[in-house]
Amino acid sequence: MVKNPIANTMAKDEILKLLGKEEFAGLVLRHTSLLEFDLDVLLCQYFIRKDRVIEAMSNLLSLLNLSNKIEILKSISAKKNEKTRLTIITNLQAFRKVRNIVAHRWTINTTDAEMLIKNSTIKAMLKDYPQSLRASFCMTRSAIAELIKSEEYCFDDKTCLSVFEIAE
Repeated sequence: MVKNPIANTMAKDEILKLLGKEEFAGLVLRHTSLLEFDLDVLLCQYFIRKDRVIEAMSNLLSLLNLSNKIEILKSISAKKNEKTRLTIITNLQAFRKVRNIVAHRWTINTTDAEMLIKNSTIKAMLKDYPQSLRASFCMTRSAIAELIKSEEYCFDDKTCLSVFEIAE
């Protein structure tokens, strides 16, 4: 595969060009949607009883935007998995920012590009597109799955298995 020309310079013009590509926008939207679903599963597993998970996902979490869900994850005080949780939060925020820009790409401007360049997580996601974006997505998804499987994020013993089965 051909490497992205913004790998070394990350020039504003090159980022603007990338943000305007439909293929890039579609990939970002798809990845962010999947990550948001995984986050929904994680939050349900942490807060909701087994018998109310499906209802919570459809009636409660559907009312929250991704930013709200990330804020909820931030509020959880993890003991064993703090580094993983913080990595997930950072990556979800990066995907959310890029998603918001490409979802409204007719409003993309140099200010948007400058903001993306200054964010080291986003810069790393774009550096060797598409490989770097895919790697960031896979790493974030794996980290969320790690928390889903952990005892620390289970409302009760029975919830862990049932909620994880929903995610697969």
